Amino acid sequence: MTPDDARSCRWLKDLAKPPKGATWPRLMTAPHPRAEGSYGAEVAAWIDARWPWRLAWHQQLILRRAFEHDAAGDLCWREVGLSIARQFFKSSTGGGVCAWRLEQGERFGGPQYVLHVAKDLGIAMDVQRPWRNRAKEDPVTYKVLGAAGRVEINYLPDDSRNVLRSPEGSYGQSADMVFVDEAWGVKAEAVDVTLLPTLMQRPNSQLWMASTANARASGLMLGRRAAALAQLEEPERLLWIEWSAPPGCDVADPAVWRRACPYTDARIEQDLADAFATAVASRTSNPLEPDPVDGFAVQRLNMWPDHVEPVAKRRGEPLVDSDEWTACHEDLDCGGPLVLAVEDNFGQGAALAICGRLDEDRSRFYVEGQLYERRADALERAGAFLEHYQGSRLLVGASLAEDPTAKRLHAALAGQRETTVGLPLLRTLVADRRLVHWNSDEISAQVAEARVTATAVGGGLALVPGTRSDLVRAMTWALHSIEQRPPRVPRIYAPSPELVQLAQRAATQLR
Repeated sequence: MTPDDARSCRWLKDLAKPPKGATWPRLMTAPHPRAEGSYGAEVAAWIDARWPWRLAWHQQLILRRAFEHDAAGDLCWREVGLSIARQFFKSSTGGGVCAWRLEQGERFGGPQYVLHVAKDLGIAMDVQRPWRNRAKEDPVTYKVLGAAGRVEINYLPDDSRNVLRSPEGSYGQSADMVFVDEAWGVKAEAVDVTLLPTLMQRPNSQLWMASTANARASGLMLGRRAAALAQLEEPERLLWIEWSAPPGCDVADPAVWRRACPYTDARIEQDLADAFATAVASRTSNPLEPDPVDGFAVQRLNMWPDHVEPVAKRRGEPLVDSDEWTACHEDLDCGGPLVLAVEDNFGQGAALAICGRLDEDRSRFYVEGQLYERRADALERAGAFLEHYQGSRLLVGASLAEDPTAKRLHAALAGQRETTVGLPLLRTLVADRRLVHWNSDEISAQVAEARVTATAVGGGLALVPGTRSDLVRAMTWALHSIEQRPPRVPRIYAPSPELVQLAQRAATQLR
């Protein structure tokens, strides 16, 4: 799921653009097909009111996704898998959810039994401790137990319970929510045989599993992750959210570090740099010793063992035929005027597409494009084209609407509507050999990966999420714009009737 998809969900629109320093998850399941809304904003507000720190943007996104509900108000997701690098609040998020769920008996059908388990009970106790301390301050509402193997918070108004247990010691009472922390070290059997059956009889029950990658991970998270990746676009009961570095990346690249974390700042980036330098310095020539750089990749960049990911089943069909696209490559020149389009890649770079009509045949179109590390660079380059090719115009995506440079260049806005009609136009132009692309490696890479589905009405197409597509979107906007607004014919070649009559009278007088 991409920020573009989030903009089309009314319960995610306000979170679709990550704040400065934040990063969209690399892997996230698409919205549930039954989803009509989310309790997530309510959950976040409840936790914020009782927690000394405000929830971060990525925690709010997690809650918004995890508590999607259908038209009847029932939760959509039976299982929630959360994978983030260390020290990015995955445990405290789960602890807050457990505290909220404890008091939701009226919403979810009676007293709640919330089960918090972890590889190490000491870890679970640390996560629950702030909520136990808060409960102790209100003995009228809560009863706190913390001895003789019983660590729990009772919500006295309806006798709901938030209980800590070991994974193997959780047989018995039906549960409404199970939170498995540090799930890499919990055996799949403990969850599937011991914990899942406790959820069977309870309405709106959920199993949460949170973990950073680990080289010694059990089959629990590895198996759930493989299942989730196979159905990212067509989900059933498992929601997966993961911030991580991709397979085959350069783990020494700070840009990779930033994309692998929910957010970074100067302090975090320095910490990552120090950790990587330490890992490199700690390497030995002994092949039997673990590679500390691999440890850095696993723990700090959340890369799961072997850096292997199952191939996710992608829906839709290719945007264009690859042979037809290749056949459209020609080294031709386009003299302008041009339509330029700049689209932001969700805060991670930007794309500039350039489109014009070919001089020798006005029914043929020319496109080229380029990717930039910063959207400011893309806009600066667009400005240079506008200055050089008089009569050209600029389009930008909605996220650039308030950009000062875009305003100075008098950019018009483009978005989903232009994409929907521009994609079929691109497909037709390629099939008819009426499109020429040059200097197009970056466009070709995105076109090759792009898949589309038909929209419900209007004969349009929509891009299937999962791959970078900012250059494809920008190209479709430019093509649609220039196809809708043909170049102006100079007025001297199309005189008005009044001008013709005036010229004829002048000629008669001269004779």
